[in-house]
Amino acid sequence: MTEQHHVAVVGAGPAGLFGSRRLTEVGFAVTLFNRDIKPGGLAEYGIYPDKTKIKNGLRSQFQTILANEKIDYLGNVRIGENRDLRLSDLFQQGYDAVLVTAGAQGVKKLGLPGEETKGIYHAKDVVYHYNQLPPYSMMDYQIGRHVAVIGAGNVMVDIARWLVDKQGLDDVNVLVRRGPGEVKFDRMELAFIAHYIDLDALDKELKRVSTITTVLGQAPTALLDMVKSCIKPENAGKTRPAIRFYFLTSPSEFSGGEDGWLCRIKVENNTLVESQGKIKSHGLGTFSMLEVDNLVFAIGDAVDEELGLPARNYEYMVTETPRYPIEGLNYEVDGSDVGLPSTGIFIAGWSRQSSYGLVGQARKDGLNGAEVVIKHLEHVRPNSAFSTPIIRRADVVNKQDVSNLVKRECEMAAQLGLESFKYKSNEEMLSAIR
Repeated sequence: MTEQHHVAVVGAGPAGLFGSRRLTEVGFAVTLFNRDIKPGGLAEYGIYPDKTKIKNGLRSQFQTILANEKIDYLGNVRIGENRDLRLSDLFQQGYDAVLVTAGAQGVKKLGLPGEETKGIYHAKDVVYHYNQLPPYSMMDYQIGRHVAVIGAGNVMVDIARWLVDKQGLDDVNVLVRRGPGEVKFDRMELAFIAHYIDLDALDKELKRVSTITTVLGQAPTALLDMVKSCIKPENAGKTRPAIRFYFLTSPSEFSGGEDGWLCRIKVENNTLVESQGKIKSHGLGTFSMLEVDNLVFAIGDAVDEELGLPARNYEYMVTETPRYPIEGLNYEVDGSDVGLPSTGIFIAGWSRQSSYGLVGQARKDGLNGAEVVIKHLEHVRPNSAFSTPIIRRADVVNKQDVSNLVKRECEMAAQLGLESFKYKSNEEMLSAIR
């Protein structure tokens, strides 16, 4: 017999970890399932690698959370259809609720001709690669000298920074569907690439689109002024005009050369219109060609539909009306259409709203999701038939394994004189901890 509630949390990123800690504060027992060997998710494998101080601070917090005796950690376990465990298995084992915080593991597609051409990558995969998440860490991302990036958010900034700073490129073209007034990156992130932006080219581009943007009340030079103000004094000597922006520009077709690799992008010119308080872009039917070696989509991610939750338009579907809304947001899923319970399933973090916010927002959303679980279980008796899931694999990772891995990677960093060290494959990680 058990007199406490058991909650399965799927995904050990910031939302899952901080949400798990909140659930234990009211006496719940939590099993934290993670696809990866190491916990951390976005914080471990999404933050730019040079931000070691931020990463180390978060890792310390995560280790403290995992040390909680009410949290059981099962890493290297895949949840979903035709995987190690299905969501339905978790309810059959007697979990009283399931909180999904598995992030957004899929990618968005535009459905354009030639989109599968070799040399076209998605930002998530590239970020995982340079942050050494297996198996992306082992993949060969061949980068040429001329690269286009589609997007206008912080992820685009990270990709452009990596291309110029780590790959040494001098020709990175950022294609933005809308205007300079609709960019989504913030000043803090912009400061990392401001000294790499071609200011003359940006000034010329802003003048080109000024007629359209001025009509909408946007200051033509506002972005240029912001870029100049973001150049850090310590980076002034590193100035290199490598990044150029093209606004009101959308890709329409991708073409490969004789070797099958991307060589050009057909782009359409756009205009901007205001509709119901929102600014939208519309194609003008005029086109031009851009010669490139690679393209990186930084247009947002999609949820993992193979997890088994009802999904639509790249996101999991929530109930029509939440029973326990928090700040007007809905964290509840009705799984009855996919063979799951109608209540007891909750989503948070990027599983609730993919590609939204950074670590702080994911943490807050995970805490909100946990609060909804708590409110739900106030009216549910603990399942007396609970039993710990049996996963018939020898490479399932527990909390002690994670602790051993962290210790071993710190030792390797010290031996090699590095700020940090990561094993590149799951096999290396498993070998290091056992």
